[in-house]
Amino acid sequence: MRVLFRADASLSLGYGHVMRCLTLAKALRELGADCHFASRALRGGLGARIAEDFPLHELPATYAGEQTSGLAEAPIPEKEDLDHLGTVLEGQRFDWVVLDHYGLGMQWERAARAFAPRLLAIDDLPQRRHCVNALLDQNLLADEAEAYPPSRGEELAVRLFGPGYALLRPEFARFRRKPRPAVDGKPRLLLFFGGGEGSRALPGVVRELLSLPVSIDVVVGGASAALAELRALAAVEPALRLHVDTQEMAALMWHADLYLGAGGSVTWERACLGLPGVVAAFSENQVSIGLAGERAGIQRYLGMADALPGSAWRDAAADLLADTGVLHGMRTRAAALCDGAGAERVARMMFEAGGADAH
Repeated sequence: MRVLFRADASLSLGYGHVMRCLTLAKALRELGADCHFASRALRGGLGARIAEDFPLHELPATYAGEQTSGLAEAPIPEKEDLDHLGTVLEGQRFDWVVLDHYGLGMQWERAARAFAPRLLAIDDLPQRRHCVNALLDQNLLADEAEAYPPSRGEELAVRLFGPGYALLRPEFARFRRKPRPAVDGKPRLLLFFGGGEGSRALPGVVRELLSLPVSIDVVVGGASAALAELRALAAVEPALRLHVDTQEMAALMWHADLYLGAGGSVTWERACLGLPGVVAAFSENQVSIGLAGERAGIQRYLGMADALPGSAWRDAAADLLADTGVLHGMRTRAAALCDGAGAERVARMMFEAGGADAH
């Protein structure tokens, strides 16, 4: 089976779309699939990371007449995208196209049938409409029946909803099977403000948190504008450890007592390992995830990140760390939501629907 993924990453878009597609692609490869990626050459993108594992068909960073707002939900010219995609693919055909992109919609999906007979859309915005064979939203939805309303005349897609389909790397399931590490000294905080511009706020938040009796692990991308300031802080603060472009997120979550940061797809990585959180929305699409996680009792949601002073993060962390009973309840509820096997479930569905035999 041959699968084409269409997803982008950049400093403004963040890295979540491409990272979860890479996870699904690796699960598909384990079953024998040949996976390819099409991605734009955007500033701070993950083209080199993709190319380490899969063939990459690079698309232009900008299209003629495109208005670049930098917002993840901003539409991009669909015809231009499809025309360039057809050029770089040079007549190749696939069994599935997987689309993970807020800027491309139903018209793109309809036209993408030229590349494959089946489409899977991965989305987090339940008000959107799709024209696909399968639809994946790994989040807790307030009303699954009302999510992603079908267009008139369109056939309903297979709906893969909820954290049971969360696209997590295999190491999260491996760490989940390990016993929790013994508490040793100060509570351990894990901070991750996403791969985009939100990381600029990290130094101020870290300074506030250092006033608490805690140790702090900060995960940050190598392209972050805050990196130099964070390195300077880590050089003089023994309680602070900096992890740049780390591949060890599962291990860091397994050791942590409390997470503070972005409330996107990382929510289900935390849930798999039973890690309570204090989260904020670093983009509009993270608002519903933040609120749903708070309703489920696995985190405290603070609102939009750009409106928060560092003291708000410090106070929320202090409140939760002072009540071990609340933290334990959060941990138990989180672990019950997600078992880490979602990528394998989705991959097997694709093989079964695609008529190809999995290994």
